[in-house]
Amino acid sequence: MKIFFFKYLLFFQAKVMSLIQSLGIKCDVPVMLRSINKYSSRTYVDFRRQTKSKLLSTQKDVGVLCIQDLGRYLFKKFTPDLNTKVEQTTIVLRAFYHEKKLL
Repeated sequence: MKIFFFKYLLFFQAKVMSLIQSLGIKCDVPVMLRSINKYSSRTYVDFRRQTKSKLLSTQKDVGVLCIQDLGRYLFKKFTPDLNTKVEQTTIVLRAFYHEKKLL
């Protein structure tokens, strides 16, 4: 698992370095990387929390929504359009929650 994240961390750092250079930003790179990592970590935790609360909410029965509607309901804050990756993620989440008998 650590190797998986390390590969994406290196890709992420390279992308940030390329943007810093192309935009001509003068900054302390380690400080900027820490700030970006902190922001992305918070966003991911927020995403996880909101997705879980929406799936387990009693206000809306997500077990009867079609995949496209469920995808829009869960991910509209995090992605502007419904694409195949969002649909696949929605299917996996629904299958997991059904398997655990949470929906």
